[in-house]
Parts: sequence; structure tokens; C-alpha cells
Amino acid sequence: MLKQLLLVIAIGFCITIGCSDDETPPTDNNWPAIVNADGSGDFPTIQSAINAAVDGDTVMLAAGTFTGAGNRYIDYIGKSITVMAEPGGRGEVIIDCEGEASGFAFHTDEPSSARLEGVTIMRAAGSFGAAILCTNNASPSISNCKFIDCESSSEGGAMHLSGRCKSVITRCRFSANRSLSDGGAIYISLSSPEFIACTFDLNLALEGGAILAQSATVRIVGCTITQNAPDGVSCWGTTTLTVANTIIVENFGDALACFDDCATSFSCSDIWGNTEGNWDGCLADQADLRNNFSADPLFCDRAEGDFSLVAISPCAEAEGGCGTVGAWPVACGK
Repeated sequence: MLKQLLLVIAIGFCITIGCSDDETPPTDNNWPAIVNADGSGDFPTIQSAINAAVDGDTVMLAAGTFTGAGNRYIDYIGKSITVMAEPGGRGEVIIDCEGEASGFAFHTDEPSSARLEGVTIMRAAGSFGAAILCTNNASPSISNCKFIDCESSSEGGAMHLSGRCKSVITRCRFSANRSLSDGGAIYISLSSPEFIACTFDLNLALEGGAILAQSATVRIVGCTITQNAPDGVSCWGTTTLTVANTIIVENFGDALACFDDCATSFSCSDIWGNTEGNWDGCLADQADLRNNFSADPLFCDRAEGDFSLVAISPCAEAEGGCGTVGAWPVACGK
């Protein structure tokens, strides 16, 4: 009863003095809330929906291209909520930052139940992680997202993971992102993220074309890392890097560039065709261990960015019981 009374008072207050759309008091039937790219729906912007949400709520984004204030530099403000593409939507959900601002910030101890799902973030721009900043003990779960054409003036063209970030990133694609410093797609420091079934292609930086990890604990499983520069992955400081069932091929530089006391463990992985080296350097002693190998993975159409596998690919059913290697299944040549 008290909740309903407060709601009536709030609505009456708005009628009397006027409220902006962002201040509209939420009602129980707002959730899950729908936000449309044209500003219609339950809330006018993604940020206004997050501001009104409480732990456990879901913000659904309808298909369309979201731009402008409130739809970029989106802050979860510590909440355990889900922002996701509307299931069954008629098209892609795109957050276009238009080169004006960054994408999402997780910097207030957000738990793993803070979720971002099924959106494309493009043309984000910022200093630390143009599309995603994760720091201050945040642990968001990010899945089925695309990060395209984002640029950072410092570390992490798409993502900057620092300050004990423990994010799990699953089935995401990082393509054509750039850092003017380290980590064309991902920069990691003093954090312990996991990347599962992700694709990294055409990312560019001064160091670490796809991923640069520094004094971190990183797990990469079932990913495809190709055509990045310089190097596929760069490992610095007291980093522990565990890689399994992953393809690292045709990067411009080394597959893995190691510095300082980087410790690595590779299994069931294909490293081949990198311009400066494959199973050498800090990987030289792992080439013949744990079912690692070096072979053309036989992508269906690498020129068009299709990294699914030809039926006869050595990664389709790798030896030693490894199963599929890389982020993509067999999709051609059957």
C-alpha cells in the first residue's frame, strides 16, 4: 500500500510541476522494460531505463540504431541488471557512438549477474576501453555482442579491463578496433577475465594487436584470433595465460609475444601462418604438447570474414579428443 501511495504522490508531483521523460516514476509493469531507438517505449534512452531499474530487472532494446545522449557512455551504476537485445527482434540492435563517446562503463563493483547481451557497439571512442570499461572489482557477463570500428586513444581499442575486473566474455566478435597504445581490441591489467568462443580479427595497436595482458590472469577458450597487428596476443609482466582449443593464425607478427615473466599453458590449439613466428619463443616447448598443432584451419571465406570451418579442416575434429578448435563450427564443404 505504501508503494502505491508513494507512486500516486510522485505522479501528482509531476503533473503539478512537470517532469522530464527521464524522471518518469517506474511502475511494476515497466519490467522488463522496452526501449526503442526512436525514444519511444517505456523509457526514452537506455541510461534512463538503467537509472530506474533495480537489481534483477531487465532492459530490452528493440531492433534499431541507438545514438545520442543517454545511448552512449552508459553506466550500470553498480546494478545487477540485464541489458539485452529484445528476443525475436526484427533486426540488429546497434549502439552507434558516432565517434563521440564511449559505450558502457562497469566501474562500481557490478557482479556477474550484471549482463550485456546481443548488441553491437560501433564507432565508440574513449581513452580507456572505447566500448567497455571494466574496473573497480566489476565482473559483468558479456555475451553475443559485436565490437566494431571502436578506437581508444590509450589502452584497449574495444575493452579496458583493469582493477580486478573478472568479466566473462562469451561468443563476442571484435573486428577492426584500434588502440593508439596497447591492445587493439582488449587491454587487461591486474584482472582475471575469461574469453570463450570469441573472434578477434583486423584489430590494430602499437602493442598487442588483439589482446595485451599485463600482470593479469587470462583464460582464452575456443576463440579465433586472426589478421591482427602487431601480433595476436601480447603477454607482459607476471601474467598467467591459459589457452585451449583456440586458433591463432595469420596475424602480422608473432602468434604470442612474451615479455618479462609471462607464464603460458596452451592445449588443443592451432598456431599457423603468423608472419614472425608460430610455435617459437615462449611457446617453443609447447608445440608438441597437449595436442597442439600447426596447420591451415581452412576457413570458409577468410576474405569476407567468414571464419567458420570447411568440413575437412584439421580444426573441425582435432586429434587427441580435442573436438572443435576455434570459435566457429563447420559450415561449408560438407
